[in-house]
Amino acid sequence: MFKKNIKIRYNSRPFRIVHYCKHYTLEDNLEIIAFDKEYSDPKLRWVLRRKYNYTKRFLKALGERIGNKSNLIIVIFGTPNSGKSEGGQTIAFFIRYCFWKYRKINYIKLFVAFSTADFQTILTEMEIGDIGIRDESSKLSGAGSVNVQKYLDNITKVIRKNQNSFIFIDPTLIEPDVVSYYLESAGKRSVHKCIKCKRKYINLKKEMSKICPYCKADLEPIYSKCKVRFILFDKKHKILGHIYLPLHMSNHFRKIYDKKKDENIESIMANAGMVTPEIDGRRLERDTKLLLRLCEIGGVRKKGEIYGLIPLYNTKQKKDKDKIKGDTNYMRVLLSNVFREIRMGIEHIRLEKNTDMFMNIKFKEGETFSKFCFDNIEDEGIAIVAQGLARGDSLRGIEHNFPKLGYYYIQRTSKLLRNVNTELNLGFMFERWYALSMGVPKYRLKELLGGSSDKPDLIWNDKIYSLKFRLNLKAASLKFQQSTDLGPEYRYAKKHNKKYDLVFMNPAWGLKIQIVEDIDPVDDQEEVIVWKKVLKPVKKLIF
Repeated sequence: MFKKNIKIRYNSRPFRIVHYCKHYTLEDNLEIIAFDKEYSDPKLRWVLRRKYNYTKRFLKALGERIGNKSNLIIVIFGTPNSGKSEGGQTIAFFIRYCFWKYRKINYIKLFVAFSTADFQTILTEMEIGDIGIRDESSKLSGAGSVNVQKYLDNITKVIRKNQNSFIFIDPTLIEPDVVSYYLESAGKRSVHKCIKCKRKYINLKKEMSKICPYCKADLEPIYSKCKVRFILFDKKHKILGHIYLPLHMSNHFRKIYDKKKDENIESIMANAGMVTPEIDGRRLERDTKLLLRLCEIGGVRKKGEIYGLIPLYNTKQKKDKDKIKGDTNYMRVLLSNVFREIRMGIEHIRLEKNTDMFMNIKFKEGETFSKFCFDNIEDEGIAIVAQGLARGDSLRGIEHNFPKLGYYYIQRTSKLLRNVNTELNLGFMFERWYALSMGVPKYRLKELLGGSSDKPDLIWNDKIYSLKFRLNLKAASLKFQQSTDLGPEYRYAKKHNKKYDLVFMNPAWGLKIQIVEDIDPVDDQEEVIVWKKVLKPVKKLIF
């Protein structure tokens, strides 16, 4: 009975508190007391013993993973101002050193993100071996941690293949399935030196860390002697021991890091807590033009169809920087811009041109239509396809002559050249070429050519012309209805009691141009027929 009471009294006694924060301090006294109580427990007292200093083993493990072409995902959590950010930066620099030592790669980049939106952005910019640091302060943490877990789980295969490493610094513990190690901050040791009296101070309070208490001169930190202590956990949250990490010596990176962190906090406060990533204007302009071009070639007019063109384009690009990619916010802005351009009717390729585009047309007297097309299209690929179609070549024939273009590109470009909503339409090109061949000055092309408007295609020297161009027409003949197909010329000639000419070209027929002269809108038949082989009399043929 007596022995039993003694055992109960012994077990009920509080265990002796060990002061673990003598050299490595936390933010305030309450945090120090809580930490000492936690690790003074007999079950955890072994963690901070010298025997369980795993610093060398931890750094060796990082090097082994990099040498084995694997990646690292490390989560650092703990109380604010306990050295989490500095420790994360040190680990990032050491991983980059491991790439140089074990893989002989010395172009590894460090990316920093301070919000979920920034994290989405850096994912699109990281290349093989690059390292990402995601730092989230206590005032800004919340749903972002859940998003990080979701993104990591979704891109596990990609980051392993590209050997991208991530370091997540967060006051709260996040638990993605792919984490390599967890680190809990356990205090930091700061050393400052007076620039005047050369005295050294250890673990000064934050408000005293800028001025020397003795001579009132400025203090500067000695980063080589500053260290951060962490408790090391494995992926199953089992404690392995503790580690000590010195601070890195790159003041330039530290200034950039702190500047971005301050800018992020100011941005969040200015936007009432809403976080949106910064968009690169040049990249957005480039991707908008590329998507507009793809929409023209593919004949896409609906917003839902635009997104499907992006994977097809990206598969043909060898370099990541040439691909169209971005986070959710960037893609939403990009698609909205493209759809707005399409809706406004300016989805054609924006070639560089002056206020009067017709003055920039290149024309030599006597040149063929195919040569005219090639000279007046700036894009070399489109110009080659246009020249081939104007000569009467098939799509396969163009591919045979220019195999580097690829059949898919030639097919899509031919649709673009048929599109009546673009200035590259071969019908419009034919109108300009024929008008210039008839002696129309360049400065009067805009005035005299009908284009897609409801006026005759050309009125010159008191004559009315209906200019028609067809591609690869395989039928033996083609019928035009005066009141519909030749409507503008028919109505104008009928109103002014005149006759008009039909100028027709189909390169596939072998004839360069056919002209049906003096069509009477009143006395002649409704149908005007053009034949592949001249079986019926045509009033005039030009070869």
